[in-house]
Amino acid sequence: MRSRVRATVTLLGCAALLAGCDEACASSELDVLADSVWLELLGVPRCDPPAGDPLPRSSYLRSFDEERDAALELAVVRGVSELTLYGLGDALRQDPGAIAAFVTAAGARGVAVVAPVSDLERVELLTRYERDHPNARFAGWVTEHEFWNGPADERSARFMELQAILTAMRDAKNEGWVACYLGYPTAEEAKWIAERVDRVYLSMSVSNPRDALRYGRGVRSHRARHAYFAGRVPIWPIVYARGDRHMRPWLEHHTIEELDASLRGALHGELAGVALFDFASTPGLAR
Repeated sequence: MRSRVRATVTLLGCAALLAGCDEACASSELDVLADSVWLELLGVPRCDPPAGDPLPRSSYLRSFDEERDAALELAVVRGVSELTLYGLGDALRQDPGAIAAFVTAAGARGVAVVAPVSDLERVELLTRYERDHPNARFAGWVTEHEFWNGPADERSARFMELQAILTAMRDAKNEGWVACYLGYPTAEEAKWIAERVDRVYLSMSVSNPRDALRYGRGVRSHRARHAYFAGRVPIWPIVYARGDRHMRPWLEHHTIEELDASLRGALHGELAGVALFDFASTPGLAR
């Protein structure tokens, strides 16, 4: 009986959506409805933010030494709330004062700074840095360990490496948050991660934001992955402006505000912010 009711509701919804739509519109709206019903069947609650509220935005920097000053200026102008800094290794070892000065300057202008973590050595370096610079701590730490990339027979060992990294991060990060960057976890891996992090960054390797949940099948399904975390931990999709599959052509013709709206629609409001990869390659950041 319950399935009949759901089917009837779905058909009525389709009729309402298709009224007055052309073929392209109908196809798009049916996809959105299918996604909504799919999430409802899994018991995932909807969370629709007000359309007018800008999403928090994060931008990745390829080089701390070369890009930090320009990125901070643009972040202030464009409302980017966080900067994630690659290339920190040498500075953490040799010039932590430069990092502290930047974190302090960014914080004074309302921009938080995030540190990526690829291994246990980086956890140790960050722990030492934050102990020595308690007034210039990073707002958060995010993993950079792609355990899903590699031979299938190595996946279990690589996931155990991520578990060790996240456990060390959770133990060491006394102030601020801990996050995990992810490509394609299994349901079991996602469950373990969701219980230990404050947010997840989900790779969105698509050319159009409306396809955020349509990409991939099986273990690489964006739709399945989204359901693992929706309603459980804040989701930040990563929008790419370079790489094998990216959104740069779309970004060149749309504003960041339009990106917010498209992602909200595609992800049914189940996102807490958006991460831009990366600063030098994101044309929409300057619009």
